Amino acid sequence: MQWLVRWAVIAAVIFMVITALNISNQAVNDLTDESGDKFLAVDMQDGNLNMDFSGNSYNVNMDKLKNIELLKQDMVIITEKVEAHFTKSWRIFKVLFLS
Repeated sequence: MQWLVRWAVIAAVIFMVITALNISNQAVNDLTDESGDKFLAVDMQDGNLNMDFSGNSYNVNMDKLKNIELLKQDMVIITEKVEAHFTKSWRIFKVLFLS
């Protein structure tokens, strides 16, 4: 049961961080009169799954979900970029706050 609580806390913290990044990004865009994309957004339109991550848009056709190999390829592409971003952020955090 403890692992469930831990994962729930971790998921809540990640959700709050992503929400804060989206809010701060929107605030910066409002101040600079630029139109930037959200840090992370997931949307469902016309039977397609649309994911926006750090200004890049990824579209997954729901028909591809029936083919497990195509799904694996798409998820590898998306997760590699997400992992690279969080790894870079963690390195910056370690340098700034833990050294």
